[in-house]
Amino acid sequence: SAKILQWNIQSYNTKFEDLKILLNRHSPLCVCLQETLEKRIRFFPPSKYKPIHLPRDENDEHSRGVA
Repeated sequence: SAKILQWNIQSYNTKFEDLKILLNRHSPLCVCLQETLEKRIRFFPPSKYKPIHLPRDENDEHSRGVA
């Protein structure tokens, strides 16, 4: 069966190690992250995953970023 991991991560950089633990434990096919807080266009996902990333818009105080 397909597995999807969805997480309001509230900062990709600070919770990256926790994310790797979840990925190793559950091996989801798809990962949906909200509030990545990433400003960079270039996004570095965990190995074996291909990113689709919309960084936060620094001109919009409500934009938080998703991947």
